[in-house]
Amino acid sequence: MNPAQLMQLIQQNEGQQIEFKLESEKQGDLAEVLMAFANAEGGSLLVGVTDEGQIAGVENAKAVTDRLYAAARRLDPSLHGIAQVEQVQIDDKIVILASVPESLTATYGLAGSFRIREGSFNRQMTAADVVSHAVQRGQLDYEQTPVSEATLDDLNEQRVKDFLVKRLRASLPDQPLQQLLQTFHAATADAQAIQRPTVAGLLFFGDWPQFRLNHATILAARLVGARGVQISDRATIEGAMPEMIDRAIQFVQRNTRHSLQIGDPQTGRAREIDEYPGAAVREAITNACCHRDYLERAPIQLKIYDDRLVIGNPGGLLPGLNVAQLEGKHKARNPLLADWLQVLGYVERFGIGILRMREAMQESGLPAPLFISRPDWFEVTLRGPDANLTVRQPETLATLRQAQDSAADSPRLPPSASEARVNLSWYNQLWSFR
Repeated sequence: MNPAQLMQLIQQNEGQQIEFKLESEKQGDLAEVLMAFANAEGGSLLVGVTDEGQIAGVENAKAVTDRLYAAARRLDPSLHGIAQVEQVQIDDKIVILASVPESLTATYGLAGSFRIREGSFNRQMTAADVVSHAVQRGQLDYEQTPVSEATLDDLNEQRVKDFLVKRLRASLPDQPLQQLLQTFHAATADAQAIQRPTVAGLLFFGDWPQFRLNHATILAARLVGARGVQISDRATIEGAMPEMIDRAIQFVQRNTRHSLQIGDPQTGRAREIDEYPGAAVREAITNACCHRDYLERAPIQLKIYDDRLVIGNPGGLLPGLNVAQLEGKHKARNPLLADWLQVLGYVERFGIGILRMREAMQESGLPAPLFISRPDWFEVTLRGPDANLTVRQPETLATLRQAQDSAADSPRLPPSASEARVNLSWYNQLWSFR
């Protein structure tokens, strides 16, 4: 780094990726800064600069350089050879720069302590933070960790057997169930060698997973008005994952409009049309359950407004992915759950789910899905037809179906009714039609 580049760093002041220290700083404190940078987005540690950004320089550059290398070696795993140390001379003063690269793949500790950079501070990480960090960096497979205090009795034996028959495409192998559970990672031994359900096993096959993992729920609500200041229906959806997906879809069906279109271009018969295409709703709900971060102690949220449907789940996109790259990409946060959902036909694991959502919305004449990703949250918004459903008055669904099933010589509906629709929702008083 040349002097001009160093001055640019100093002018940015201390923050997420910059820290100033003096020559007198102890080795342990330097190691703490390097650790915090390594557990976050990398950064630059400048020794010989005051907190105010004034260049004080160092008198013994070699001693400071050796101290920084020693600090890097103290970390577990070692940062030696990863953190780069160099001397930069500005006028008659020397500043020592230690650079920690971004996108590292380990969780770094120092004597059993873990810190991460947040703004200009090095925050102490909790035990849950460390586990979550290790999962995100691929060091720990949270799905396969045993659930403390849960037992194999918490799993539904028949559900496991039915799944295995479908997964193996044959009759159940002649093996003890406990052994089968271990084979496909639905159970494992804990530190005391006691067999317990894994996180994935309990979520997928448990009778009531929420007894042990009470955040693994879907909070669903029908909100009245564009701002959703009133609630007309709500539910806390629990159970094994396949049941939760089905129940969430049923909640959407119960709380959205369904119309009848007369004159299907292929059959000539009337057909029902959902306010939101079923394929898009199913994909959004399934993805939320499959890809959410189960280390985050928060539920999935399913919110139905007058003009849109919003599904949000804890946990942003995995490293290396962004919203623009979602289509055609498959990178599962929970690969076991994704595999098991594929067996039951909920997902395909070819990265085409987003494409299917877009196509379903387009075919229904609705705007493309809106995706929002933050570090700790992912959200899908499906925008509906608002109140712009053409309603045939005064016919009801029963009247239209009766006409549809009447004798062949019955008079045809006039052409003007070919695109007629009727609202079937039990709460239609909440909607105003134009």
